[in-house]
Amino acid sequence: MDINGVRVELPPSLIVEGIAQGTVQADKTVTVKIRGTNVVCRADRALVTAAGDRVYGLRSNQQIVIVGRLHTVAPEPPEEEQAPPPAPEPSVRTGKLTIAPVETRSYRPNWGWRGDNDDVYQGEYGNNGNHKGCIFYGNKPRSLAGAEITSATMKVRRVAAGDYANRTSVLRRLAHKTRPAGDPTLISGEINGPTLAVGETDTYGLQISWAQDLVDGAGGCGGFALFDSDGAPYMRLAGRGAWSSAFVLTLEWRRVT
Repeated sequence: MDINGVRVELPPSLIVEGIAQGTVQADKTVTVKIRGTNVVCRADRALVTAAGDRVYGLRSNQQIVIVGRLHTVAPEPPEEEQAPPPAPEPSVRTGKLTIAPVETRSYRPNWGWRGDNDDVYQGEYGNNGNHKGCIFYGNKPRSLAGAEITSATMKVRRVAAGDYANRTSVLRRLAHKTRPAGDPTLISGEINGPTLAVGETDTYGLQISWAQDLVDGAGGCGGFALFDSDGAPYMRLAGRGAWSSAFVLTLEWRRVT
């Protein structure tokens, strides 16, 4: 049969099915693929189509009138499920921070804070009280909160007091980041501090876990102190007033983000 000048092999039935190739045009026609051939058909006035819709119509006097849709265009098949993308590689930053004490000062229970100098004393001379030689670092260590400390050093210099031989100090952690009015509180635990003879300068390797405590503020840690409960050896290390590099810390760190 010729439909609009196109030869189409149609089944004997009056009802025709096909696939719409697009929407109904303004002149109320729609192109439908029927048995492999695109045919321009008339469209019922209420008909709405989209490409891929299966439609049906009626033959009438050498034309086909599409009157309805059997179903709309088939939905796109779902994409195959895929494993989620791998998490991005963590970013590692490293750096080095230099921290100078905000204050150095020594305390004796008999006298309170020494006012004649800001050197850091350990031990007792005569019966004048056992010193707590304190180093306060203020807020700057907290700028590395969350970072892992990988290396820590401290600049130290011993000046005249006591005998001149090599002596090992006792290092403690301070529960203050600035000087309190009264007796400073020490955090439990002690390690060997710098070993120096009078006149010697050294770069002391600070125990990394203690440097981490300072950065994290663990137990309120805000500084360090020289203190031996036995009062010996008696020794004196230069404070900030006598030497600008006194007790300056250098912390190497890494941070994973």
